[in-house]
Amino acid sequence: MEQNQWMIPEETVQAPEAECFKFPFNPYPIQIEFMKALFTALEGRKLGIFESPTGTGKSLSMLCGSLTWLEKRNEAHQEHLEQIVSSIDIEREEMNSKGAINWISAQHQLRQKREVVNAARRELKYLQDLHDKRKKYLSRKSTLTLKSDKSLWKKGGKNLSGKQDNQNEEKQSVEDDLDALILNDDFAPEVCSDSDVSDGENDAEQEFYPNRIIFASRTHSQLGQFANELKRTEFASKVTTCSLGSRQNLCINPEVTKLKNLSLINERCLEIQKGSKGKKTSESKKMKGCGGCPYFNHTGIEELKNEILSEPMDIEDLVNTAKELNACPYYASRKASKEAQLVMLPYNTILHKSTREGVGLKIKNSTILLDEAHNIIESISNMYSTSITLGQLENCATGLKTYMQRYMNRFNSKHLLKLKQISFIIKALQKFIGGYDPNNKGQQNVFTIQEFKVEAGVDNLDVYELQAFIRKSKLIFKLKGYLIQKQKIEEKTAEIKLKSSEKPTINEASSRSKSKSSSKAANGGKTQVASKTQKAVTENSDPVTAVTSSRPQSGQSIISFAEFLKSLLTLDLGGRIIREGDVLKFLLLSTSDHFLDLLNSARSIILAGGTMKPYDEIEDQLFQSAKERIFHFSCDHVIPDENLVCISLNRGPTSKLFDFTYQSRKTSDMMEELSRCIVNVSKIVPGGLVCFLPSYDYEATLQAYLKKSGYLEKIEVKKKVFREPKNSNCDTVLTEYSRQIKNSGGAMLFAVVGGKLSEGINFSDDLGRCVLVVGLPYPNVTSVEIKEKVQFASDNFGKDKGSQLLANMCSKAVNQSIGRAIRHSQDYAAIILIDHRFSRPNQQALLPNWILKRFSVSEQFGQAIGSIAKFFASKKT
Repeated sequence: MEQNQWMIPEETVQAPEAECFKFPFNPYPIQIEFMKALFTALEGRKLGIFESPTGTGKSLSMLCGSLTWLEKRNEAHQEHLEQIVSSIDIEREEMNSKGAINWISAQHQLRQKREVVNAARRELKYLQDLHDKRKKYLSRKSTLTLKSDKSLWKKGGKNLSGKQDNQNEEKQSVEDDLDALILNDDFAPEVCSDSDVSDGENDAEQEFYPNRIIFASRTHSQLGQFANELKRTEFASKVTTCSLGSRQNLCINPEVTKLKNLSLINERCLEIQKGSKGKKTSESKKMKGCGGCPYFNHTGIEELKNEILSEPMDIEDLVNTAKELNACPYYASRKASKEAQLVMLPYNTILHKSTREGVGLKIKNSTILLDEAHNIIESISNMYSTSITLGQLENCATGLKTYMQRYMNRFNSKHLLKLKQISFIIKALQKFIGGYDPNNKGQQNVFTIQEFKVEAGVDNLDVYELQAFIRKSKLIFKLKGYLIQKQKIEEKTAEIKLKSSEKPTINEASSRSKSKSSSKAANGGKTQVASKTQKAVTENSDPVTAVTSSRPQSGQSIISFAEFLKSLLTLDLGGRIIREGDVLKFLLLSTSDHFLDLLNSARSIILAGGTMKPYDEIEDQLFQSAKERIFHFSCDHVIPDENLVCISLNRGPTSKLFDFTYQSRKTSDMMEELSRCIVNVSKIVPGGLVCFLPSYDYEATLQAYLKKSGYLEKIEVKKKVFREPKNSNCDTVLTEYSRQIKNSGGAMLFAVVGGKLSEGINFSDDLGRCVLVVGLPYPNVTSVEIKEKVQFASDNFGKDKGSQLLANMCSKAVNQSIGRAIRHSQDYAAIILIDHRFSRPNQQALLPNWILKRFSVSEQFGQAIGSIAKFFASKKT
């Protein structure tokens, strides 16, 4: 509804008192501060950066604060609409307009007033209907007996691997599958488009967009925790909720989920809903060709949608309920999201535009809460960055060539032209990578998008049009399917030939029988061994094996090429193409371009995390175009001041300055001083001691020094030593570390800043009584990617922003490591920062506020050790 001069301005809703937030228990003062600040930011349509340390009940505060605001805002908006309707008497206005001197102006104003009133009435009716629906869902008591009807799968699914009696028929069946994958001459792909099968509703532009909350976090486990927090509040019975996810997480059709790869799962889901392989009839077109999946049925999806909206569900709950109802959770959740007041989803679903559009998520007028948002810029960059190798391009070229040869006579001229252009690009990329010379130091290997197109010789082609062709024709899925089916034919042919060669003629059989009986005694059973050996040789030399082993590579190659081609649509300033060896990489630099859609459509966006500093990077790269809307909030920890000591340690036991710059940290003096320091600290810290080092390489170097010098034995007198593995998961190490502390009371864990243990791991209570951070882990400035990011920041945000970016990347990693220790209100720990650079004011400013409040600098090692010993002694009483 377009506003005009007759619209009555909305009244601002003031933040309520603490008791109105409906917190499930008596909140801490900082939780009240958080909820009030969040309420103010949402009401003011702000872009919030909220910092609340881990262990302060951030998730619960976000829930209660945002949902209380939603409730108050909806009430105020309804009153506002009612006021519009009641304040303008159309009949009286019509009478007045008839007697007006300026009749034309009076009629124009009357028409404006009538439009406003009619729109307000329509929206009131829309909101009332939506309210009634939601009330019905929440009061719904399901009496449905959930039964698993296995016959549905047998009825609706198709056994594509069923065996035929005749081998020729089997081979023909596979070839029929091949023919089903070709492009149609009318450029209308036989597979359903996502919009065709979305949920049976009209996706046209809505007239009204009611207020709602969209909550996103990095992982489904974090979303599950958020859903559990919601169940603790009274909002669980008052607010309709929905969890969204990708097909990869939600699909329950085994014919689709077996594919593993997300792109192939998406395409297979759409393809299988055709119901049959033949040409579409007029009737099948009316039915949108979506009868092939037994879980995609209107009744089941509608029933599942009702279940979703009746109570909070995480992804696991949703999938389990869907299996019981034999209904598709992916499309049911999409349908439910249109009526949900709170939508929960993972980062990539909302931050990645094509994924967001794929699930039909409307963000206009929504309030977006992004939790664990400290690495949001890196997350967006990683989502859109991609790479492709020379080997993958060779697979693409071979696959596309055979595909075109087989169906050359079946493509129309337009399709053939597009396919030839795609083939040309693949060959051009192959040639471009082939021109890499590692010995030529002056060779240009970093390009803007336009430079790359010119250098590769593809600047005369319309990449946007080719990308549209690939998307609309489902070429990637068809080509992938063609290659797999072709390989199946080759395997089947090889198998038939092998079986034929194993069947001897009558004379050969008689001859072999005599030969076998005459030599059996002489060979003493060696014939059996020789037979097995021959069989092994045959298997190893079987061409089928080579074909099979290349199958996954072909599919991934096609997908990688499509993603790389899509990256060439990026604005010239926003990305770089990097050539390294036989690899082409696309590096996204400008994340703001991909965040702008959210910025312009959402009512408000809140980025929240335990440690959000430094703020300037977020402001520059995400909120640059709307800095006047930025709202900051940072709160203290819930622990009392005496439960945390944070010391910047400048010197070691022999008074040598701690300098862990890259040039100095491996010197014998630094290794010796650090080793002595660790031994001393290990003697006074109870429970678990976690030491974060700047890199895996340095961790290995230090371990070798500790062992050689004998310091490792001294540490293990008090604490058994564990190490973070570089190339495997940490579950076993964490289990053993925890068991050691529980059984003997002491253990030490060496980890890496930015590694697997520096983020998302809970070292609460005795698991982390002390955290050591050694040095400042600045990123590798010789890395091409880092150089480009630094240059981009300097060129676009200010000449000092490049060096600031390096400091920001370092401090964010340190802040995450620090946050591993204090995890709840009764926890206590010591944090020791070992490097003289931590004492600098500019470095201290990058630490979280709750750390700065308890931060001190120690010039003397003895003084620091004394303070730490006194701290832990006070906790024994």
